[in-house]
Amino acid sequence: MRVPRFYLNPIQSSKDLIIDDAQRVHHISKVLRMNAGSKIELFDGLGVGVQATITTVKRNKIECQVNSIEKHSKEMGRCISAIVPVIKKDAFAFMVQKLTEIGVANILIYRAELEDQSVTKKKNFSWLDYAIEIACLACEQSGNNFLPFCTLTSSLPKALTDFHKQFDKAGLVCLDTNNNSPIYEIIEQLNNNVAVISGPESGLSDNELAILKKSGALSCSLGKNILRAETAPIVAAFSLMR
Repeated sequence: MRVPRFYLNPIQSSKDLIIDDAQRVHHISKVLRMNAGSKIELFDGLGVGVQATITTVKRNKIECQVNSIEKHSKEMGRCISAIVPVIKKDAFAFMVQKLTEIGVANILIYRAELEDQSVTKKKNFSWLDYAIEIACLACEQSGNNFLPFCTLTSSLPKALTDFHKQFDKAGLVCLDTNNNSPIYEIIEQLNNNVAVISGPESGLSDNELAILKKSGALSCSLGKNILRAETAPIVAAFSLMR
């Protein structure tokens, strides 16, 4: 039987650990019905994994005894980032979940100029907090020990600026349904740091496309079929990893 995994950050250098996140405490104690003596795995999203045994289950916290600690290393290969828009909530969750599962290093979220009105109306919704929580859950389920670094900006230009602050010489790949060049034809032109840029359901605006062209982004397509806004960045990111 697979040992349940849960995100815990920071993981202290101690023989005892405490889980006090209300959602995870509820899931462990009420949904999984785990109790003292149950085995559990914890990870901090930065490569540290812990095998532990639950010692005490309380209403608002779970105490664990550490059995072993392991430091994981990232696989060698391209470091892929995804610059993606806020889209409809369920689609957004699917997109962040799958990008996390395949091992994208950074998810830079922006508010698109052609954003869907149902998204714009959610004025008080915290898209960044939602993305981070979805990414944590995806790591727990998939076995990925590295949580992607998530950010949220008000526009595509600001997302590009933030990305270039992190990666000075990274390549940019723009998904454009009007471009006939398949993504596999541009792979050899890319270095080890690459960002995949995709648009919302209505596509990128003329202004956003002009900004991307000026930034030197390489435009490509994913084939003759038009993929959904949540699917396209996942397919592109996975294609560039190999």
